[in-house]
Amino acid sequence: MAQRLEVFETSGSIFLGIAYIWDQPEREGYKWYSLLWRWNRNGFVLLEDDTAMPGAGFQLYQVLPTDGASDLEFVDAGPNSQLLIVSNLLSPTKQASFASSVGVWMHYASQWNPLVRAEAGVFQLLQTIPAIGVQSLHAFSVPGLSDGVEHVMLGLSKMRSAPGNYTSASTLYKWDLAKQRFTVHQELPNRAVAAMALIREGEEAHLVLVPMTFGKPECGVLPVGNVSGGNESFGNETAGNASFGNASAGNNSGGNTSSPTHAPSSPPEPEHPPVGMAEILQWDRPAQRFDILMSITDTEYARLHGRRVPGGERRIHEQALPLPVESSVDVSVVFTPGGGPVLLVFSSLVDGTVLLEWDFERAVGLEGARALVADPTGDAVFVAGGETSSISLISRSDEPDARGGKVMSLTWREAWSEDV
Repeated sequence: MAQRLEVFETSGSIFLGIAYIWDQPEREGYKWYSLLWRWNRNGFVLLEDDTAMPGAGFQLYQVLPTDGASDLEFVDAGPNSQLLIVSNLLSPTKQASFASSVGVWMHYASQWNPLVRAEAGVFQLLQTIPAIGVQSLHAFSVPGLSDGVEHVMLGLSKMRSAPGNYTSASTLYKWDLAKQRFTVHQELPNRAVAAMALIREGEEAHLVLVPMTFGKPECGVLPVGNVSGGNESFGNETAGNASFGNASAGNNSGGNTSSPTHAPSSPPEPEHPPVGMAEILQWDRPAQRFDILMSITDTEYARLHGRRVPGGERRIHEQALPLPVESSVDVSVVFTPGGGPVLLVFSSLVDGTVLLEWDFERAVGLEGARALVADPTGDAVFVAGGETSSISLISRSDEPDARGGKVMSLTWREAWSEDV
């Protein structure tokens, strides 16, 4: 049974990878093979309407021994680092066990290929990552501390459901170009995860996860708490009303942090959102890890001040951005052409395909806020912005958030200035 198809290009050729899973009897010692096909550019193919298409189609390139492959992903991780990553779901030795591994294969473009019978290149196993219950992979890049530096990351989405009820945390790995291997960078909470996706806009990156608990899927981006001294803590929801299309303020400060040099220990399990609740994590550049949503981003701060947010001025919410999507099993990020909206596309077992626009309303006229005054009822607040010489009107109301709790909602209404 084919679990995943991946089309990619490397070394001037187009490849088709197919991850296969087949639960063979234990005595067979394997769980089927996965296949790589390469597009043959020679000759042509005649279609049913007599149209001639260049190329003779895909031809078998390599057979990969896998143990119930659940996913595969190609990653160009830098010079001489063209990688094919395959996740194995089933144990190669124990029946009905999910204790398996993730294989990292390196492409050597000029080596002899016994199937093609030419120096057409071959993928060779470079690294084996022990893992339990890996359902899917997601490779992406995030900005480093220095300008122009990008880190290649690999996310392993791990399940926690019968049989076994495993508690292995889903994990983010970072590619070490010098050592030519993936190393543990960050562990996510002990939670069943079916898939993950990254929303990357310039220097900003947000992580979306689709968790699944005991066979009942629930979509979400898991809230990983503030980092202090290298130890992880998980914040509880206390304030803030974040939602798609409306950015609300948060007053939780986050201090300076440093990038971990060793694999972090497993953190305590946080209080989980209700079934069907989605949440959003944001890449914290100074800490070099994903954390709960920030209200001041490097992009906005650089637009106002010409530099990134200083570490001591970062604002961190005490909760992630919630989004209810019921029984989701997968998520994709779609950037529409012509500067159109960015869409989150969820596959839901209940609602089918769910499309949500990824956007925030931006308030203007608040740069360098110096003073504020509220009307007697407290429902209207006037803020003086020193840097834009402006007065802004903000309305206040008490509303239920996505979890049903009562929170204060601040909505920007209007600004008066020659510049806004």
